Formats: sequence, structure tokens, C-alpha cells
Amino acid sequence: MGRTDGHSHEAQYRAFISYSHADGQVVEWLHRALEGYRLPSKLVGEQTALGPVPARLGKLFRDRDELPAAGDLSAELKSALKKSMFQIVVCSPAAAQSKWVNEEVRQFKQLREARGEIQLAVRDRGWREADWRPGW
Repeated sequence: MGRTDGHSHEAQYRAFISYSHADGQVVEWLHRALEGYRLPSKLVGEQTALGPVPARLGKLFRDRDELPAAGDLSAELKSALKKSMFQIVVCSPAAAQSKWVNEEVRQFKQLREARGEIQLAVRDRGWREADWRPGW
């Protein structure tokens, strides 16, 4: 049975990635890197407030299509936000200007009051994959 405080480890998605489509290249890399990341074996199975530590982070939600021109988030995106354990907000100048990113953050906070989001800053002058690889 899932927890009622919004921290259920049974969520369909480990995280919902909110981003501007202008940052699609870095978000595509981030999505692949996080879904493929293996947690250190000595941590796997340890009990936390969110349940046992998994071997992998699990499935992340990233929309791949432009949002409709409507003034509201689609039912599919609202559903994905609701089914996400966390929200990763890719912060960039383009994201700061995006009404969709702002609305996703607003909706997530409304749905999941007990949790904050994870923020990732993106430069506005382009990026190289080497800039995003961890130092280990």
C-alpha cells in the first residue's frame, strides 16, 4: 500500500522532468543518464523514509511533444505529475520564460505539497556533453 503523504515509493514515475523544449538536447541526455544510473550496491535495499533504495532510479517522465496551445496542462501531463514521486526542473533562461514550465511547477507543488523539486541549472550559451558528465 502506498503512503498518503505524497512520498509513495510505488509511484509510476520516479520523477517528472519539467523543461523548455529549447533545452531538449541536455534534457535528452539527462533523461538517459538518470534512467540508466545504477545506485551504489551497498545502498541498495537500505530502508529510507521513501522505502527501500532501488538498484536503479526507475522510470522518469519527459514529454517528447510540444504542449498544445491551450491555456491549461493536458490531462496526460497532469496525470504524469500526479504519478511522479519527484519533479526535476531544468532551470535555464528559456525555462524561466516558459509558461508551461511554470505551470508544471505550480501543479506539482499543488499536488505534492510535502515535497520540493530537484533543480538543475543550464547555461544559456549552449552545452557540451562533457560539461554534464559527473567527475567520477
